[in-house]
Amino acid sequence: MNLPRDRKELEDKMRAEPGSLWIVKPPGKNNGSGIHVINNVGEIPKTEEDICIQRYIVNPYLIKRCKFDLRIYVLVTSLEPLRIYLYEDGLVRFSVNEYTLDPEQIKDKRIHVTNFDVNKTSEKFLHNNDPLEPEGHKWTLTALWKYMSSEIANEKCLSLFEMWEKVEELVIKSLLCGLTSIKQS
Repeated sequence: MNLPRDRKELEDKMRAEPGSLWIVKPPGKNNGSGIHVINNVGEIPKTEEDICIQRYIVNPYLIKRCKFDLRIYVLVTSLEPLRIYLYEDGLVRFSVNEYTLDPEQIKDKRIHVTNFDVNKTSEKFLHNNDPLEPEGHKWTLTALWKYMSSEIANEKCLSLFEMWEKVEELVIKSLLCGLTSIKQS
């Protein structure tokens, strides 16, 4: 949802689902600044600035009990025909604190936000000394594949092939959603 346009709809949904979690993502910021989780109508930002607020995924796939995100690099060389390339490697960024939905910890950005700048100043932050190894709080995709390959053997995670197919599908759908706007700019 986008504020201020969808404020009433968001308020209605939050009242209908007390305790539901929503993530606030202000525009034009970087390094995780301004991102936070809310669970109360009174916490909805009172602003005329455009702000994206999305339902928070409460059961994310975790690695070592922590949230993570993927930084995937995409190159678009043509819009007609649409030609997209996904770089084989990328980054995996982790929160430093273990994931929990404990309402007392809802404001802890180091649980809910995976941005490097949010987590790197934590005393818990571990640097990765070998880009090929799944260690620390910032990995390469190569390290993630290595980690997941060992977990697949234990039947604890997704198929790498299925996961990468979903990433490719998401990239394509995202570009198609914005294709008209991209062509006009």
